[in-house]
Amino acid sequence: MIDIQPDREPILVFDPASDVVGSDQSPFYNALWSAFDVDHTDAVETLQEDTTIQQYNAVVYRWRSGVVGDVTAILEELPEAFSIPFVVAGPDNPTAVRNVLVTAADGYIPADAGAASELEARIDTETPITQTAGAESVDTAALHGAIVEQMQDTAWVFDAELRISYVNDQVVDRIGLSATDLIGRSLRDVFEWSLLDLETYAAFEAGLTDLLTGDREKFRTQLSFDPADVPAYTTDLLMRPYRDSSREVVGIVGVGRDITEQLAEQRRMERQNDLFRQAQQLATIGGWAWDLTDDSIELTDEVYEIYEIDDDFDATIANILQYHPDPDGEVRTAFDHLREGEAVDLEAQLRTADGKKKWVRIHGSPKYDRGDVVEIIGSVQDVTERRHLESQLRKNVESLRQLYEISTETTLSFADRIDRVLAMTCERLGLRYGFLATIDESHKELIAIHGDHEGFESGQTIPLDGTYCAETVSRESLFAVENAAEDGWDGSPPADNHGLDCYLGGKITVDGRLYGTLYFADDHGRTESFTETELAFVEVLTKWVSYQLERRSTESKLRALQEITREFLTADDASAVAELAMDAADDILELPLTGLWQYDPEDDVLLPVDQTQQSDVYFDHQPAFESGDGHIWKAFAMNSVVIVDDVQSEPNRYTQDTAIRSEIIVPVQSYGVLVTATLEQREFSDLEVDLLRILATSLSAAMVRVEREAELQRQNERLSEFTGYVSHDLRNPLSVAQGYIDQAIETGDTEVLSSVERAYDRMQTLIDDMLLLARKGEVIDLMGPTRVHTVAKRAWEAVETRDAEFEIDGEAVIEADAPRLQQVFENLYRNSIEHGGPGLTVTVECTDSRISIADDGYGFEDDPPELSAETRESESGLGLAIVAKIVDAHGWEITATNGENGGSRFEITGIEPATLPKPDTSEDNSKP
Repeated sequence: MIDIQPDREPILVFDPASDVVGSDQSPFYNALWSAFDVDHTDAVETLQEDTTIQQYNAVVYRWRSGVVGDVTAILEELPEAFSIPFVVAGPDNPTAVRNVLVTAADGYIPADAGAASELEARIDTETPITQTAGAESVDTAALHGAIVEQMQDTAWVFDAELRISYVNDQVVDRIGLSATDLIGRSLRDVFEWSLLDLETYAAFEAGLTDLLTGDREKFRTQLSFDPADVPAYTTDLLMRPYRDSSREVVGIVGVGRDITEQLAEQRRMERQNDLFRQAQQLATIGGWAWDLTDDSIELTDEVYEIYEIDDDFDATIANILQYHPDPDGEVRTAFDHLREGEAVDLEAQLRTADGKKKWVRIHGSPKYDRGDVVEIIGSVQDVTERRHLESQLRKNVESLRQLYEISTETTLSFADRIDRVLAMTCERLGLRYGFLATIDESHKELIAIHGDHEGFESGQTIPLDGTYCAETVSRESLFAVENAAEDGWDGSPPADNHGLDCYLGGKITVDGRLYGTLYFADDHGRTESFTETELAFVEVLTKWVSYQLERRSTESKLRALQEITREFLTADDASAVAELAMDAADDILELPLTGLWQYDPEDDVLLPVDQTQQSDVYFDHQPAFESGDGHIWKAFAMNSVVIVDDVQSEPNRYTQDTAIRSEIIVPVQSYGVLVTATLEQREFSDLEVDLLRILATSLSAAMVRVEREAELQRQNERLSEFTGYVSHDLRNPLSVAQGYIDQAIETGDTEVLSSVERAYDRMQTLIDDMLLLARKGEVIDLMGPTRVHTVAKRAWEAVETRDAEFEIDGEAVIEADAPRLQQVFENLYRNSIEHGGPGLTVTVECTDSRISIADDGYGFEDDPPELSAETRESESGLGLAIVAKIVDAHGWEITATNGENGGSRFEITGIEPATLPKPDTSEDNSKP
């Protein structure tokens, strides 16, 4: 029965729960009754009647089941002409509202006390009781998917068969597989082996299976993935079962949170904590806390270890102080200061229960509460090792100071320095004996000894095999034997033969080569190892002794090189200088494979000069090096030292099968190069290079001196020779001039004086030419086209011809130095006139390739002389010697023979013809 109240807006409430229709106990109904004219019905057929849409402004469906299917089922029962709003009233939660609003219902109001106002608001609007904006077009699954995709975490859905039903984009990005690679596939196919190892996957699957069977309501685990093409990561995965409306488990939903960085930070913190704990242990630092309210103390494990006390120790300040010898009361005073609120930091002695002595650093800081000191927080650090190290360092400083004083004491000899160093170091190490020994391949020789040992004396030679020294020279650092029996040296020669059970030594090198060993020993083994500071001091000491020996060796070599330089000054010639240089390289510099090369500028080649005696043994001959040949030419051309440590590795070495392994090439300035080599590969020291430079510099200066002196000697010889030339050749014009002067005096005919003038001009020319020759050292001066017949006639006029006749046959123009050619003619004319006898005829024949000067006189008394540049005055007379040199200087040859019809004949060959300048030249500068 429908009851209508006409004074209010009528609404119809459809409520299938008939037992509550008309109930006044519901806030929902009370709210509606207060605002509307409410009718009720529990029959869906009432909604289908035409009178319903005519009498009511709205129908409110009281939705109680929470099942969306009930809403859609009633909507389907409504007639197509149902024109009034159909509003659902139900629980006020997002799921219910969302589920109803995506149906064909016209609105949703909460079924509570506010239902009337919600319904009024909708009815009073211009578009009453519409759906939530856009709700009718949004799919619920799509909406949920969009929300899931916005999550930063990974989302998974598995069905009851453990197949992947859904993943969000975060899963795809993290695993590096596409959605089609994942969705629809078996979890085992995707995870086992490719993403997880077999054992991890088995545990993961077991947890998921428990969710499906209902054995657990959630499953949480951590999985670490290491995909092929994306970074590895670890996820914290929470899985829950997914149930249908009948509460049956139909799948699993999971959310994974990336905890890679969190785990990395956690591991970093754990490492820091481990490092802190290790550092605390290594630094032997312990902590303590003193509660002043009850005078109790808490100690860390490190404090127990430092004090060497048991765990049941009664930890009180009084008991702790018993372990500190405190004659001055310093430690007790420090704790009193702490109680008064003053921080303390002191180092104190500690003596353990078994009498072991230590040093500790105690630090404490007071803590306050309302102005009162209530607690002391402190630390204890074992500083015994540091105090011991400081003591050792002080000893090292004192030893170094003594070493410095020994080094700077100029009055001490090298032997005195070594004696003091051995004594000082024995005292520093607490050992009885100190030694300096030289070493060869099989023996060592004791050079200096400290300590009275009846088995050793200075100068003694001992077999090297099996000794501590043999082991020492095989090592780069020091070698120590603290106790021969314990260190495996029991029964060795030093232990058995000499009773040396303790040893510390290092090798000595000089100029990069082994010299010997410096070592210290005792006939009692040590109970403690050599400290780092002791080892460091002995290491420094070996360097000091090596330096002293190098300095001594260097000074000795420099003195010897200075003596060689003085010997260079007295050497007679270049070969003597070279021999001295080779001796110096062998004996002084100890470089027995050394050679010297000289540069020949004419052939542009380095020619071998000399080499050491040992080089003669290893090398058959010294090669010549032409321009560009190997490192030797490079060193000479660039005037720089070239060092080749490994000749065999040089692809462009001069000789491919050479036995040389290393070499130094030092330029001897413009003279050449000095080369030293070794048959074993080695690195040359800077000192060796510097000493070779010094030798090369002295050698260069000596060669320059020898060359200069040789040149001076040659000049003196030339000057002496020139004096003879001048005096000889001036006799011709002087004789001519004197004859004409006598004639002028006897006859008074002054016209003949013009001939005297020509004779004096000839003498001036001869003098000028000879002076030029003396200055330049050249026999001839300027070559040019020369008329032979003209020069021959002029030469005849310049000599005293007596009653001799002159004939000339032919004319020729040749390349010659005209003044020198005239000297040739003059000397040959005078030779014929002086030796040919009376009634003499001198005949000159000339062509472009030959000149002959012959006479019909007596000829040569003996065999005709051999004429060349080496012809001496004693062999042929000065005139012919002059002729021979002039002819040779021109590049010609001269032959002296007896004429076919008697007399002498000189023939000059090798002449080159020439062409005179054309007559139309602006100025004729040709020679006669």
